Amino acid sequence: MEWAPQVSPSGAPDPLSGTLHGTVVEFAAGHEFFVADLYWHPSAGGDAIGPMALEATCTMEGDASVLEIRQSGYDKTSASWARYYDMMSARWQPWLEALKRHLEQRWAD
Repeated sequence: MEWAPQVSPSGAPDPLSGTLHGTVVEFAAGHEFFVADLYWHPSAGGDAIGPMALEATCTMEGDASVLEIRQSGYDKTSASWARYYDMMSARWQPWLEALKRHLEQRWAD
């Protein structure tokens, strides 16, 4: 996946613009996927962040779908990793909320 370079309201480049790539190891349509050897390459330059893994599972609980997403691979000794996770943790919640709104709207149509 690639995110085009963006500019923040302050005029600074968005630090999460860049490319995310990995290898899909497991995929079960409608249920789960697992991506290994996942790397983030920022557009602004600097070292790639990785390797990491991304796992998503979707299960049913009654009439509700439950989505679980787990990203792993954090290197506690690296300042680059700490910065990446600080940025990502602030972004996951709005991204997941947007996905929820999109899916709810799609099913309502």
